[in-house]
Amino acid sequence: MHRLFLLRAYGDFVIFIQALIQSPEKNKYSLVVSKHLEPLYKELALVIDLSSLPIQFVDFGINTSQLRLFTNKHLLSPATFKELNKLKKFIQQNPNTTGQDYIEQSTRISALCFLTGIGFQPMIDKQLVYANYDIFFKNTGSKQYEIKPQVNVLILPDARLQKR
Repeated sequence: MHRLFLLRAYGDFVIFIQALIQSPEKNKYSLVVSKHLEPLYKELALVIDLSSLPIQFVDFGINTSQLRLFTNKHLLSPATFKELNKLKKFIQQNPNTTGQDYIEQSTRISALCFLTGIGFQPMIDKQLVYANYDIFFKNTGSKQYEIKPQVNVLILPDARLQKR
């Protein structure tokens, strides 16, 4: 089974989940998700049936919006190397012998592979990130999501610009 590592921001996670639950091939994947996304997952589970997704939450030490290696702001932080070390240890302790390990993006994937020694493959190309989720999962046609009424989910992105 292929493993998908989800280490990016909250909005990316929501769009990813929507693409995955629509996929005719969703049973080919298991999810390894950063613990920082678990509260959002629990709220989404109130409005979308996510029970069919094989998901494992792991504490990689991410306490910003995403893996620091993916950002310019935190790239050279000592915490970046701590996160990468936790990711590397997880994979060493839980090797994937039946499929490929994928990461959500292609940006800095060479650095990620070099620093962890893991042969991640990108799920998406550099352009059209969210459309590439549908391409990766072989989704076709219009989107149909069954959402339970009278539940609100508020997602507040962190500001990337200091003036915000």
